[in-house]
This record gives sequence, structure tokens and C-alpha cells, in this order.
Amino acid sequence: MIDHLVTMKISHWDGVIRELAARALHNLAQQAPEFSATQVFPRLLSMTLSPDLHMRHGSILACAEVAYALYKLAAQENRPVTDHLDEQAVQGLKQIHQQLYDRQLYRGLGGQLMRQAVCVLIEKLSLSKMPFRGDTVIDGW
Repeated sequence: MIDHLVTMKISHWDGVIRELAARALHNLAQQAPEFSATQVFPRLLSMTLSPDLHMRHGSILACAEVAYALYKLAAQENRPVTDHLDEQAVQGLKQIHQQLYDRQLYRGLGGQLMRQAVCVLIEKLSLSKMPFRGDTVIDGW
């Protein structure tokens, strides 16, 4: 089910399907945290800079939802989210906004979708208590 969502639904032409797929990945990440952190999350991060607008939008939403799901699991055990997400994943999340900005993907026809997706990402990363306090990424946001 997780593979189907990542492969087929994250890049669906209908935005509502992409949002629902991201929420489904949130729910499934709580059932398979190790698989989500080691297999799914790197795939999602690599898709955030796809030339396909729908894939970019869906993967950013999915990254936000999976990160938040992993945080909720870690919080139940009084552990930080970095126990589930390695340093490379945290750095990848941190770089999404700047990479989109540098490639001018906030402009043009897809700009509205990218801005909406990054706002969701910022919200979920904030709720996940990512270790970004005092980081320059916050100024970019």
C-alpha cells in the first residue's frame, strides 16, 4: 500500500488525491516507522525537485506528513524525532525551501501549489519540533 501511494498517488493529477495520499502515508508511517524512515522518506525527498509539478507538490506534502508521523511516534516514547530520521533526512527537509527558491519554482503556474505545499511543510516541521532553533532556514521561511 505504501509503495502504491508513493509511486502512483503522490503524483496524481488531482490535488485532492495527492493530499489524501500524503495523509494516508502519515497514518501508515505509524504502522511501519522503520520502513517509512529508511525506504520511503529518501524516495520522497528525491522527488521534491522533480520537473513534474504534481510530483513535486505531492512529495513535499508527503514529506511533511511522514516527518510529523515519525515525530508523534518518537514523542510517545519521550524521544526526539531525530531517533527516527537520520541527519541526511533532516538536512534534506531543511533544504527543500531554499532549493525551490533557487530554482524559481515559487513563480509561474506552479508557484501557488509550491507555496501551499511549503507552508504545510513548515507547519508540520514546526509541530515536529525539528532541531532548527536558531538556524538560518527559519529566516528563509
